[in-house]
Amino acid sequence: MFHVSTTDRVNPLYYHDPRDVPENLTPDIMRDVSALLFLGVIDLANDESLVPEEMFLIQ
Repeated sequence: MFHVSTTDRVNPLYYHDPRDVPENLTPDIMRDVSALLFLGVIDLANDESLVPEEMFLIQ
């Protein structure tokens, strides 16, 4: 499971609030986090040592 969150160190947090406006977005950070998650998922997908049957109880 992946989880990504932020703090109010970059911009104030107003998620799901009337003050939640596009100007609060930080595109550079969003791009970097997206790239990090993408590369992590690709790395996991290509890891031949992972056995799905053992991880997810597939029978």
